[in-house]
Amino acid sequence: MDAIWPLVVGFLLTSVLGGLLGTYLQRRSWEHQNEVQLREAELDKAGQVCQAVSGLLDKRRYRMLRLFHAVRGRAQGTPSPRTAWRTSSPTTTGSCTSGTTP
Repeated sequence: MDAIWPLVVGFLLTSVLGGLLGTYLQRRSWEHQNEVQLREAELDKAGQVCQAVSGLLDKRRYRMLRLFHAVRGRAQGTPSPRTAWRTSSPTTTGSCTSGTTP
């Protein structure tokens, strides 16, 4: 009977300490995994915002360049592209119609 007490105490300590250690490690792993997922979600969101801002800036730059070239062209006396297209012949524009202008 004296030999069974160390065995029971060792089993209980192993079970309890093993369970506590397993719980601690599992919680720590879950917290780390959750932090990683949150960071990835934030990075994805930031990437989407960056793409949207980049697209808007590209559109703005394109439109500003078009405006700049249109204003500069008119200041130098050249006609606007629409006027030049309307006054050109159908063979230059590649029109399939019989020379009618829109």
